[in-house]
Amino acid sequence: MRCVVAGAALSLAGCSRASTHGARFYGAKTYGSEAQFNPLSQLLNEGFNNLTLYSADLGIARQPYRKSLANLGHALANVNDAYRRYGWRRALTNEFFPATGLEGGQWLPNYQDHLFGSGMVSVRLEEWFRFQQVPMPALMSYLTMTASHALNEVVEQPNPLSVDALTDLLVFDNLGFLLWRSGRLQQALSGRVSLTSWALQPVFTGPTGSIENTGQSFVLRFPLPRTSRWRGIYYYGVNHVLGVSRSMGHGRWLSAGLGAGSNVVVVSDSATDTRTVSLGPRLGVFYDRENSLLASLMVENSRGTLATVNVYPGLLRIAGSSPGIWLAIRKRGGHRVGLTMPLGLGAGYGKGQVR
Repeated sequence: MRCVVAGAALSLAGCSRASTHGARFYGAKTYGSEAQFNPLSQLLNEGFNNLTLYSADLGIARQPYRKSLANLGHALANVNDAYRRYGWRRALTNEFFPATGLEGGQWLPNYQDHLFGSGMVSVRLEEWFRFQQVPMPALMSYLTMTASHALNEVVEQPNPLSVDALTDLLVFDNLGFLLWRSGRLQQALSGRVSLTSWALQPVFTGPTGSIENTGQSFVLRFPLPRTSRWRGIYYYGVNHVLGVSRSMGHGRWLSAGLGAGSNVVVVSDSATDTRTVSLGPRLGVFYDRENSLLASLMVENSRGTLATVNVYPGLLRIAGSSPGIWLAIRKRGGHRVGLTMPLGLGAGYGKGQVR
């Protein structure tokens, strides 16, 4: 945690900075989602990424951290018992290999989110630390990512023998970090085919004491045949949207797509911590400049929210400044709104139930 706080302090202090020459995933842009990228925003976005799926109460101080941390520690101390109870064959088909279809296991988020998504973010963080002239940037990135991953598993409230938490922390998170040390992979996914992260803007909301609008999302953009103005786009994380991007010139892209998103997670077998997720339709619209997200609209059919709007710093100017703006439109009123700053955090207000 110290490295996360230290990194955020460096960002605020505006210390002497190195050049971004040679960096592929962090360019020190002063606008959009990249302007808000730093270790603290990474910790909150990934750590609380799935909070709305697992808890009806989004109060940041009211989560069962102690119990969840104890359960996670027990699982880490009893790895063999956890997999034996779950079943090694079942673990291989559900967690490690795509042998059960899209609805049969955790292998899809393990590969998409942990191996490729978080692996790419680890490179981005390393480039951020190098830009801030922090010693040992690769180690600092690894420590920050480990803290983010651990908080993510704690927030998901694992049971004392959670195989899914063990597979994430011990296998895919570490494999992702190692895999993305490859210069060839970095080069392959930082050109015409690009992978980046479009994280949300964490907002501390009163009077409920909630942390809202957290999420780590990734976007893969790829060429389409016989056109240079259009590209395909796959936006994924909690929501999965497939669509197209159209070049608006000067590095700006307007994207739209349809897909599905997770609404709520239900524990279907408490003995093995087997969980299922209900899905709902999603419509996503995005506007970015050079892979730094400037604005997004997510229309959904979840239990409480109809649409979420995020406007990032650099798009609008208000009274001489350019804050980020978050708006959540609720089904039964109680809309929620917040302002965020370049650090990537904000304050908001909203009455009524969060979910």
